[in-house]
Amino acid sequence: MQRLNIPLSSHRRTTRRNRRVVWVLAAFLLVSAILTSRASTLWLSRTTIFAAAPDNTVAAIQLILNKRTLEHQLNLLGNIPLISNRSLTIKDLTPYTHGEIGWFFTESGSHMVAVRSSDDLPEELLKNYGVTQKRVNSTVLLLSESLVSVSGMEERTIIHVFPSLSKQLGQISFPSTDIDGSLVIKGDQYRILFNKGIKTKNEVRVMTDTALSLSTPELPKQVMEQMNSLVKGIVPIGNDSLVSDVVSMFSGNLSYLLNTSDSGNSYVIHGQIDDQVDVPTLIQEISAQNSPSIEQTQLQDGTTMETLHSDPDLISLEEVSVDGNTILRSDTLYTHENTGYLTVSDNQEMLTRWITEPEGDQIDLGNCSANILYLNPARLLSQAQTQSMSGSVGIFSSLLSRFSHVSVETKKDSTVIRLCSE
Repeated sequence: MQRLNIPLSSHRRTTRRNRRVVWVLAAFLLVSAILTSRASTLWLSRTTIFAAAPDNTVAAIQLILNKRTLEHQLNLLGNIPLISNRSLTIKDLTPYTHGEIGWFFTESGSHMVAVRSSDDLPEELLKNYGVTQKRVNSTVLLLSESLVSVSGMEERTIIHVFPSLSKQLGQISFPSTDIDGSLVIKGDQYRILFNKGIKTKNEVRVMTDTALSLSTPELPKQVMEQMNSLVKGIVPIGNDSLVSDVVSMFSGNLSYLLNTSDSGNSYVIHGQIDDQVDVPTLIQEISAQNSPSIEQTQLQDGTTMETLHSDPDLISLEEVSVDGNTILRSDTLYTHENTGYLTVSDNQEMLTRWITEPEGDQIDLGNCSANILYLNPARLLSQAQTQSMSGSVGIFSSLLSRFSHVSVETKKDSTVIRLCSE
């Protein structure tokens, strides 16, 4: 008699089917979450406020205002004026705006603000602050010191796959470029995320009294020169032309460190030099140009004529050894050369610290890491020439003063600016 092989249980097959169902549901939920996240980001960060961009706008910032973001916006901007030569702040505008404001900066250095509102702002408010309003469309008003022409901007939206990982506060855009960024807060740290970056393994050097540290491993030398122009507009760094001449010596991979102390400001510049560069001769030429001798000549009419002479042969150089490192010094510069790299400073102690890296002299930035730029706002602004910090420079100085560290870190496809508090 033949036995029948009849399965009495379908447990294995049912288990496999259940597992498939679970994976299908999980995939469906994941895709739904991503689509929902993108849709919500598109809606919450729509940049209709950029329609109010004035002519010659160089930077535009959209700030999202709702129950989730208002506290962070007020904490970030505080009492910072939003319009040139006017004291109007974000606190004054929150009762009248619906969802967002736009902050615009023009080529001339002026700045103005737009609000999304179907109603005009109260005349009393405008009169009290000396502000004019211009209706751009049915939902957007532009507020400024005086009436300006409006050209608007192309609307741009930046999508984050998982916006819940950080709270989005707004966007920043530069109309003449393809660079856009998102303003977010993660924990207690404000961040600006940009969609462009540079692949680099570089890190910035930060000493205990560093006010600013910049490294440009993959960037052109002009970036260093522009940074020097910006810094000297805020902080006195001695002989400005001397710094520019020093920068011209290098061929690439530049690093710039500005330290501040009670005794004054000093800098270190480090980078690659070409093999054919004669460093001693170049140091003599730069020193001579920046410390010329003065010859006085008595003229027949009794007046005195002064003539400046720059003679490199009159500049004496001295070699000194510090901890086994040879330093070449003139009256104004201290240099150290090592296998294709040159380090230059206006302060011998600073140069020695850079070369020897004494223990405890380097700052660990922790979660405020940087590989392009580091700022210590308190140190930088403590030496600031406040009379020169007008317009946009003054605004950003006030903004940065709220933070203990500011860092810029770049990767292959993105760059993040971190505003950090201790």
